[in-house]
Amino acid sequence: DGDTIYLDSDSYHRFDPYVAIFVGLDDTKLLAFLDKYQPLFSEAYSQLGLDGDNLKPNLVQIINLALATPDPAEPIKLSQPKVLYQFADPALENLKPIQKILIRMGPDNRAKVKAKLEALKSALDAQ
Repeated sequence: DGDTIYLDSDSYHRFDPYVAIFVGLDDTKLLAFLDKYQPLFSEAYSQLGLDGDNLKPNLVQIINLALATPDPAEPIKLSQPKVLYQFADPALENLKPIQKILIRMGPDNRAKVKAKLEALKSALDAQ
């Protein structure tokens, strides 16, 4: 739009297949998978120098971070200080990577992912 660059809402659709797969996962089976492979996840987590025994609490923390992603007003302004684009709004640009991806997915996909994460969080809390 002249000198102003905006996040193209058509680009949101590139995330549609991934969001459909994610929201289509059965929560019970997903939690059973996490439980079954907990020792392997804990070992891999430990190899990263992290406390492997805190995998589920950290998963809940990551879910909470994703759920805290703001829903910015559209259109979203971008800037291009170098080769890559970034959010023009410093508050958006300073978000964590998972939050930036959720914004790049667009409002519809973001709402679907957040709803799924809420369900997963509730299921994790019930365990």
